[in-house]
Amino acid sequence: MKVLFIPTANSVSDLMLGLTEMGYDVSYIPNFAANPVAPLDTDRAVIISALETVRPSYVFSYLFIPMVAEITHSYGIPYISWTYDSPLTSLFTPQLEYDNNYVFIFDRAQYLRLKTSTNANVYHLPLGAYMTRVGAIDISDDDVAKFSSDISFVGTLYGDNPYNKYSAYLDETAGTELNNYLLANAHNWLHTKPWPSLSEQSTHAMQQLFGNMITNNSSLNDSTYIALLFLSKKLAEIDRITLLNALAMQHHVDLYTGDGAHPALSNVHQHGRVSYESDMSKVFYCSKINLNVTLPSIETGVPQRVFDIMASGGFCISNYQEEMDELFTVGKDIECYRSVDELLDKVNYYLTHDNERLRIAINGYKCVAENHTLNHRISEMFNIVKGN
Repeated sequence: MKVLFIPTANSVSDLMLGLTEMGYDVSYIPNFAANPVAPLDTDRAVIISALETVRPSYVFSYLFIPMVAEITHSYGIPYISWTYDSPLTSLFTPQLEYDNNYVFIFDRAQYLRLKTSTNANVYHLPLGAYMTRVGAIDISDDDVAKFSSDISFVGTLYGDNPYNKYSAYLDETAGTELNNYLLANAHNWLHTKPWPSLSEQSTHAMQQLFGNMITNNSSLNDSTYIALLFLSKKLAEIDRITLLNALAMQHHVDLYTGDGAHPALSNVHQHGRVSYESDMSKVFYCSKINLNVTLPSIETGVPQRVFDIMASGGFCISNYQEEMDELFTVGKDIECYRSVDELLDKVNYYLTHDNERLRIAINGYKCVAENHTLNHRISEMFNIVKGN
């Protein structure tokens, strides 16, 4: 069975490699990466040429690419996509409802939002780990010396966000609405963090102020689109800086990020970006505790970082997400926190209870290997597609 894989900008190749490993005849477009929300005019001809050459039975991509949906619809070829990001604004486009689409969404809240508001073929499917790639990584003594850590976090701080750049220009009403949302939701995971929404007055004022700098090409209403644009990454910055600084007051904390030095960090040991395909798994394996802080716009789903940590044999402690109880046993496979204080208490405990920490890391690895691999997810996708 022939499959054409469309590379997506700023994404990885695990899905393509997993399909190949499972015996599918996979082709891809070399030196090409489609941007789901801002495709180039030249992309269409490249994709059409690949379709004409390969003549695939299925087209696959990470995320949902409206241009690919348009082209595959005209050829009558099933298009299968799998999201790992939220919000993904390309999902909120008319092309989502083409009948040849099979759109798999990792966050149940985002899936339900689309399922109830569109006639699209959307399905909830959690993420998973590509065990073959992780298992092939060789960790040397030098790697252990380089990446060993009490606590590590691999991720973005989002310091370069629209709120930081432009909030000083907002009027009092809009500024107060934004700040109230941040105050209500910062470093608090006792409940799902809702998507923000602005009043009609603030939405209009911000549209007037920023003009073409804010272009909403999705079906999301403007009040939600603008609020997410200004607040999601700002809230992530607040959460991550707060937790890292709180931990660093008592422990050695290593941060691996492509961001520059953040002025609000204190006593955190900052390193550069690590390769997803190799060094990231070494960090996860060599760290006693791996921290996950989920992007707030991911409402209920479990992000890819959690699966990658567990697949690497690392101990993972994450903010609580609603779907975790469906995937893992908290306290056996993974640990969770709902507040800064709970995180500090659990980190202090597991750094002094090695056997319990290692037992959870081993259980987590076994849980992912037995239930949540990329092969499991690909099989689920094809069972649904072929069933239809």
